[in-house]
Amino acid sequence: MSPTRIVRRLLLASSALLALTALPCGVAAAAVDGPFEPNDTQQTAFGPLAPDIGYTAQLENAANPDWYYVYTAGAGTVDLALSLASCSAGNPGPSCSNVTARVYNGDGGLVGSAIVNTTGPATHITFDAPRRWRYAISLQQGGVGGATYTLTAGSSGGLTSAPPDQPLPAAPAPVADLPAVIPRFSARFETSYVGTARKPRSRKITGLTVLGVQSGSTIVVRCTTGCARRYRKTVTAKGASRRLGGLPMALKSNTRFRIEVRQTGLVGRFREYDFAKKVPLPRVMASGCTSPYDFSPIFCAPGTE
Repeated sequence: MSPTRIVRRLLLASSALLALTALPCGVAAAAVDGPFEPNDTQQTAFGPLAPDIGYTAQLENAANPDWYYVYTAGAGTVDLALSLASCSAGNPGPSCSNVTARVYNGDGGLVGSAIVNTTGPATHITFDAPRRWRYAISLQQGGVGGATYTLTAGSSGGLTSAPPDQPLPAAPAPVADLPAVIPRFSARFETSYVGTARKPRSRKITGLTVLGVQSGSTIVVRCTTGCARRYRKTVTAKGASRRLGGLPMALKSNTRFRIEVRQTGLVGRFREYDFAKKVPLPRVMASGCTSPYDFSPIFCAPGTE
């Protein structure tokens, strides 16, 4: 083979290698370790969803839908509420690429759908459930994905944790027999930024104080989305407030913190704070009660929300 042909073949091989390495990294990127993963297929859907609890997560990319499911306790009208807090890591909104929600019954039939493409108030999908059944919900975003959303489910006929082929759980105990609920708490974030309020730069959280807690309570703070690094800290309250040190952290457009306050034998509470706005002032996106046994979200008894 002549030297000219050898050089040509080497150039062709080099071009092919460069084309392969130029593929977008996201094509084979691992899934984001979200709070309800793995839920990329109907077989691995997260659930059953508890009634009137907001489930907040982030769509990883266009190729990975998020799946959930609910069990209806009987005939009634099911209402699903879907809202977007941000469109993607680089786009806080309000205009997003389409997030399509679809709902399927136990036979695989489509019973409802909606397209959400703006941040703000929730979009509702309602449909009639004729009996106890399982309903699967898929959420998928076009474009690059990355939207942060909150999904809430409810039904006039009730939702249950029992599959349709199993007996319904016993009726809950009277409110007087339920464990007491810890008092409501609040949080004060210390933040900083460079520039103006309209165009802030280098937004940071410099400190956090949890207020209104009881001495001996366990406080768990987690950054669930939009974090430059994983953050989880557990401390014990020694008084009515507790300041967490060592928190300096850069804020992204979709940064979200979840704070849980727990106490042995009592119903706990959680609050989720969002920093999507330009000025680093948090807003409460979700709050509620947690089980005294496994600290998962539960329905707050009337008068304790």
